[in-house]
Amino acid sequence: GQTCVDPDNSTAGDWYCECEAPSKGTQVGAAKPEAECVLDECVEVCTHCADKGAGHICADANQTCHDEDTSATVVSDWVCRCAAPFADLEEVTQPAVCSTDECYEHGSVCTDAGQLCHDPSHTTVDDWWCRCTPPEVGSRTRAPVDQCTYDECTDAANAMMCGADADCVDTDDTQNSTWYCSCKGYALAESGTLMGPTPCPPPRNECDNATVAAVCNQATPPQVCADAEFATFDDWKCVCAAPSVGSANQSATDSCVLDECVAVGCPSCAEGTCAAAGQDCADPVPLPNSTGDWKCMCTPMQGYGEEVAGVATCVRDECAEHADVCEAVGQTCVDPRVGEDYLNDWTCVCVAPLEGVKVVTPADCELNECSAACATCANSTCDDASQACVDDNRDPVAGLNTWACVCKTPRVGTAAGAAAACQLDECLLSSNNVVCLTAGQGCLDPDNSTLHDWRCACKSPATQTAVMGAANCSVDECDLHSATCTDEAQECNDPDHNATKLGDWTCSCVSPAEGQQLAAAAQCLVDECLTPAGTSCANASQVCTDAHNATLGDFVCSCVAPLVGQKQGAAVECGRDECFEDPVTGMDALGCKASGQVCQERNVSNDGDALCLCPLPSVDQSVGGPVATCTVDECAATCAHCADRGSGNVCGAAGQKCVDPAGDLAVMNNWYCECPAPQTLKGARQVAAAAACELDECAAG
Repeated sequence: GQTCVDPDNSTAGDWYCECEAPSKGTQVGAAKPEAECVLDECVEVCTHCADKGAGHICADANQTCHDEDTSATVVSDWVCRCAAPFADLEEVTQPAVCSTDECYEHGSVCTDAGQLCHDPSHTTVDDWWCRCTPPEVGSRTRAPVDQCTYDECTDAANAMMCGADADCVDTDDTQNSTWYCSCKGYALAESGTLMGPTPCPPPRNECDNATVAAVCNQATPPQVCADAEFATFDDWKCVCAAPSVGSANQSATDSCVLDECVAVGCPSCAEGTCAAAGQDCADPVPLPNSTGDWKCMCTPMQGYGEEVAGVATCVRDECAEHADVCEAVGQTCVDPRVGEDYLNDWTCVCVAPLEGVKVVTPADCELNECSAACATCANSTCDDASQACVDDNRDPVAGLNTWACVCKTPRVGTAAGAAAACQLDECLLSSNNVVCLTAGQGCLDPDNSTLHDWRCACKSPATQTAVMGAANCSVDECDLHSATCTDEAQECNDPDHNATKLGDWTCSCVSPAEGQQLAAAAQCLVDECLTPAGTSCANASQVCTDAHNATLGDFVCSCVAPLVGQKQGAAVECGRDECFEDPVTGMDALGCKASGQVCQERNVSNDGDALCLCPLPSVDQSVGGPVATCTVDECAATCAHCADRGSGNVCGAAGQKCVDPAGDLAVMNNWYCECPAPQTLKGARQVAAAAACELDECAAG
């Protein structure tokens, strides 16, 4: 019934037996005797323990748990034990009933004095008391009663002896035989009989007594005497005259109230005037000598307004309708301008110490710990030190204790949540700062705790400084920008090293290239015809041209007429152009141009292959000389003066035949259209136009 555990599989002989939960105990190499398995049912969690997994039974009852035998074989023997003074009370497997009647211990204190002991709560300590033996009355906590009392009138026989017209009165409840029968409506001295009945006159109205009535009548204003019960003595009272209300027993009252909003039957009263208008009525001074001061007040839903002794004119206050929006988040509603002309301007305002206001919606509240008064605020800490207060985080929750004191210029220093230890930044003194500013330099104080160490510092890129004076600033901008030039194989030059003269450095091209650029790489220009590479053209008796000086390797070698040919970047092998036109005569060597024809060189490397081409629309050509006769069929060709001008043959469109009798380029606009058989020409023949045809069906076959 135990579990075998091997803690290290690489070690032999270290296995052990472990008691079954919730019991505890182990033994190496053998089963542990069941009696040695330990189970403290007050500590462990199990079905028969004090803690079954849903709370500790004893602890939850404010009692202590004890398991005298923690052997795993002995279960359900734990007890809940009461706390002092009931520590001797306990119960097995459930909370004990912790109570006792303290009169068992202290009752003799009372009985020795002839009194009774009483313990009202058996679970509360030191609440017992002594009480007198009936019919005497009296009680005292934890001690005998010093003086028990007895009202003899509680004896039914005595009360019955006085009868219906008299009351029983015990003048001394600590003595016997001190009770009297006193007639109702009369003083004891007037009608009392010791320990026996007395003949009684009829009950009387005490207000009939002139002395009593005068007490009320002589009040200002006069009051009314009232005796509500004639059979009872000394129960008369002065009552305020209607419509005022108020009274006092056996004296005039000084608290007469005339609430004109409530009272009826008086000329100055509201008499329901406000209620009829649905308004509230208030009487600020509800006294008989203050009349006509009642007022009608508008209800929250009606708006704002009040009127003395009349119906109020109500002005709408939007907070009466929307205050709950603000109050739901702990804010106050404020309507800055009331009335129908100013709607939707109500605001939610944060409650101090928070700050913030927003129209028609809850405000975003901030806590400025510099200006507010609160436990985490700066209050006067910074002001007392003549310092400024800064609160960069005004979140009401996350921004607590985020304020800081900051020293005022020219002193420097900051401290979070406390006054700062200020030091002097000498550069904030105008006399020092102006020295550097005048020189176009910055001021630097490296140690605010040391005097006379301020210095002027040259502005970047210059790095020079001088203590208590202007520095001599200089900078060679080529130290900073030379790579811009050298990366393009150019030279950098800074003509003026004065630190105030920046941006004047240049990149210059290296000869034979030419070009310069301010504060940037230059655009270098090279006429390659002047370079060794370009002289290859001249060496071959050719002409060199470089159209783009900004680009290398693009120079061209060209042959000299009448030779032709050109090549980029090197000399060319020249050929002869048989169609070359003489610069003086403008004529080619073949005579093509002289014959009105065009010369065409087919291959400059071959002599005798040039052609003379007839001008269009003739397509005739001749090798080595002009064409003898340029022919053209205007019926077949397409040209401005042909039968087909590009939109169809004129004759064909008319169903006629086109005829060009000459067929010579020199003779143009000579074509005509023939009528198709059996049609015949009507009238004279038209040149370069469709014929006018007719059909004689008598003559035609």
